[in-house]
Amino acid sequence: MKQIKSDRVGLKLLKCDVGDITQSDVKKAETSQAKIVGFRVKAGKDILNYADQRGIEIKTFDIIYDFVAGVKVFMSQLLDPEVIKNEVGKIEILAIFKTDKARMIVGGKIFSGKLKKGLKFEIQRKNVVVGSGKITGLQKEKESQEEVREGNEAGLQVENSVMVEVGDILVGFEEEKKYPEL
Repeated sequence: MKQIKSDRVGLKLLKCDVGDITQSDVKKAETSQAKIVGFRVKAGKDILNYADQRGIEIKTFDIIYDFVAGVKVFMSQLLDPEVIKNEVGKIEILAIFKTDKARMIVGGKIFSGKLKKGLKFEIQRKNVVVGSGKITGLQKEKESQEEVREGNEAGLQVENSVMVEVGDILVGFEEEKKYPEL
């Protein structure tokens, strides 16, 4: 464990012992907001259930290299992840059908990729991002859809931070969290 070093996150051992993981270990981890890692030990189903009810994560390993890698993963998860936006699709807004305080119903043509219900998006106006939102409803030819692909026209119900205008481009994306490696 001494070989695992990082200047960005610390590692503190609360207990280093032999034998299987016990309820006492889970209680100690709970009071310290810690995670439990074990090498060549077991955690019975009752202990795993007890830990799960308390939000304590337990990982056990039989290979030392996997154990070290597992500890590094736990440590990296304490750092702020980089949020990567993976573009899924784009739609050009051709019509505004309804406007409320927190949501709008708009229509347009998907010219890249696909759009899905629940997808987050950025609003681009004249190549500048002016706001963001989320697709809460999606229709194709007046039929509710979970997904509509490139080349189709679609109606969208959206929750957004800025009013969408005709000519705007909505760029749908999925977020991926990437934790730094130690």
